[in-house]
Amino acid sequence: MYDLERISKILADLEKYFRDLDYFKVESATMSTEQFYGLSMLLFAMLNRTIDLGKEIIRGQKLGMPASYREIFQIMEKEKSISSELSQRLQQLTNQRKVLAQEYFDVTEQSIYSIYLRINVIKEFMRIARELIVNKKNTLKNKKETDYYKRLEEIKERSPRAYEPWKLGEENILKNLYSENKTINEIARILKRQPNAIRSRLNKLGILP
Repeated sequence: MYDLERISKILADLEKYFRDLDYFKVESATMSTEQFYGLSMLLFAMLNRTIDLGKEIIRGQKLGMPASYREIFQIMEKEKSISSELSQRLQQLTNQRKVLAQEYFDVTEQSIYSIYLRINVIKEFMRIARELIVNKKNTLKNKKETDYYKRLEEIKERSPRAYEPWKLGEENILKNLYSENKTINEIARILKRQPNAIRSRLNKLGILP
């Protein structure tokens, strides 16, 4: 089962990062020191959250534990969650995380700019993740509705008049049956209602405390 709260948080983080990305206004590989270091950290964070998103989707679908970042998207491609093209682009992009994390002192403005130009592919991945959330929520909603109607049907089989409005004549019968020392369960069977409904009506009529 998907952790919808966690996936929503990851998506919110990515949306914020994309808004922050607009701040840098990078137009070429030639950038200021502030742009270089700021953009490096932001892109690193975006790649991390994209990997987190992939892991959450795989965990939710119970597809195992990927051995590498690339395998995250290979598994999703195999399961038809994403296209082959998107899988390849995400694999190539997230592979750059290693460059930013482990080879940071060798990172150049050109390599940062190259990642920057390809970063929008994450938006397509985010769109797919949102669809998964919506579909999951709809599935849960439909299941709840199905469970509700199934339970209602079972109740109606036992108590055909369950949840139906009380009529004055029915209340008079209820009073008479109670005055005859009939048990709650006996009255419920006679009136074809649930025992709790019998207690509630007797209480409303001031017969039961």
